[in-house]
Amino acid sequence: MNKLYQHITHPFKLSFDWIYQGLKLLRQQPLAILLVSGCCVGLFLVGFFAATFLRNSFALVIVASLGLSVVFPLTLTCLAIVVNSEFKSQEHKFKFVLRQIWESNSVRLIIIYLLLVALLSLGSSYLTLMLPAFENSIGLTMEIALLVLQLVSLLAIPCNIATHGTIKPFKLLALGLRALLVNFIPCFVFLLIMLLAMFVAIVVAKLAAEIIGMWALIIYVIELWLFVTWFGLSAAFMARKIMGTHPLD
Repeated sequence: MNKLYQHITHPFKLSFDWIYQGLKLLRQQPLAILLVSGCCVGLFLVGFFAATFLRNSFALVIVASLGLSVVFPLTLTCLAIVVNSEFKSQEHKFKFVLRQIWESNSVRLIIIYLLLVALLSLGSSYLTLMLPAFENSIGLTMEIALLVLQLVSLLAIPCNIATHGTIKPFKLLALGLRALLVNFIPCFVFLLIMLLAMFVAIVVAKLAAEIIGMWALIIYVIELWLFVTWFGLSAAFMARKIMGTHPLD
């Protein structure tokens, strides 16, 4: 714990290695890794379509919001397991991932993340009702707070997997926040590169739509799937470098 705390106080020198390592790992076992990330999104879609039978718009909004909030940490957790464990050598990969999620206490970290998201959302709504004149300022502040929470999670969730859940969730989030502040520039550049890659994917999909029409939607979905998986893997490698953790430590 002390080693981890001491490590993150030293700024991490900017490197593109974590982006390359994420792409390299995806190329090594594309099918298995894409199925892992795809299952996370699939769970959300199953829940959403099941909720449509309720014929209640409010219930659909709740399920959609909760589902989207769950997909991000769950997908990142699964991809962090791919990076920080013996995923490659496992015969039953999905059973292994589920076991690692449970053994690393990732469920409690995901629940705390969801509670923090809900607290920020409810706080924003309450303040907007109490101070309608400051609606725009409150909304912007809460959006920034949610973005910071997501950036902290990019470091905290993979670190939780690498340390086998031995650090308490709130302490882990505090360490993730400190690591983010110390290494803000590398984290910001990482997001900038990923956003640029996503922009290129959107442009390619739009150009394809002019040539092949609606079939371009399939290309866009595949591009988005690949991007989310690459993003999660690269984030796990970045967290390992910044937080000073290593797989199987």
